[in-house]
Amino acid sequence: MSEVIDGIQAQECIGCGFCCRKAPCQIAQRIHGSGITECPELQWNGSRWICGAVHRARGPLADQYRRELAIGAGCCCGLNDYRQRGYPPTPEELAPVVGFDPIPRWVQFFIGQLGRNMVSPDVIYLILLSLRKRIADEEGDERANFVVREIVRCFNGQRSEFDTGFIGDDVSVPEAR
Repeated sequence: MSEVIDGIQAQECIGCGFCCRKAPCQIAQRIHGSGITECPELQWNGSRWICGAVHRARGPLADQYRRELAIGAGCCCGLNDYRQRGYPPTPEELAPVVGFDPIPRWVQFFIGQLGRNMVSPDVIYLILLSLRKRIADEEGDERANFVVREIVRCFNGQRSEFDTGFIGDDVSVPEAR
């Protein structure tokens, strides 16, 4: 059953995850911090993308999450190619966009915690120099550059304005060797 959202007749949700990939919701931001750019709660269940926070929640919290996210209201995004084709993208379809397997979620969470806990960008920069060399030696420069860029994105995305002002600028990507 679809609803009218902002004057547009919504179509049935197909579980493509388009909305979660474009703009993490308030629930994800409360759980993971306001600086996230991709939702860490978005999970593939074998046939569709689901919200891990909603899936784990029980009782009144689950009901609150479903209302807050308008789960079941449908999709009203005309720019959603997956909705137009009628089925969600698989993780394999999304992987070529990046070019490499994504950094595992637990590593992203760890990097996010570093970003939220006032670790100096200078320390992270030095660690990244060493990490880049090791990955380049084992897997090549292209993979090393990808991993370092993703770590910098995760770290900088979790830093508050206070941290940036107090400790210093965001981490920059070390130059390739």
